[in-house]
Amino acid sequence: MTDADLQLAAESLKLQQLIHDYCFELDLTGGLDAHRFFTEDGRLEVGKMSIDGHEQMKTFYKNFVDQVKETEPSGQRTTRHVVANLRISFQGADAAQLDFIAMNYSSGGSAPIFGTIAPTIISDACCKCRRGADGQWLIHEFTGAPIFMGDDPLQQKTLTE
Repeated sequence: MTDADLQLAAESLKLQQLIHDYCFELDLTGGLDAHRFFTEDGRLEVGKMSIDGHEQMKTFYKNFVDQVKETEPSGQRTTRHVVANLRISFQGADAAQLDFIAMNYSSGGSAPIFGTIAPTIISDACCKCRRGADGQWLIHEFTGAPIFMGDDPLQQKTLTE
């Protein structure tokens, strides 16, 4: 293996960790700090939901968490994001694209959730990432195209209205 191959492997691992850490953030806090994984001018677009920049992301996720507190009988929501079939391609030293299948399991209430047997959404996802001056990778553009939608009314409302 050449040094170039080792560097490519190391950068691929960093990008893989970025998307997994982002999903963990969504599951852990409902996305309250999700903006940290994006460039300042980053864009998040899934279905009809479109969010631009850190301030819109902060507002969106805070409103979402508040909505859960107001609408769910327990005031809580459980989610788990799963990334599958990750493919990483580089467009130069400081740009990369991650293509993958994103699966989300979600329900009102706290774990364990009973009776859930299928994802609430399966999407084709694409993250265009940039490496900053500090050497850290961030998501510049995240797009998700829902393929299968389950029966979660909150998620359906968020992504289709």
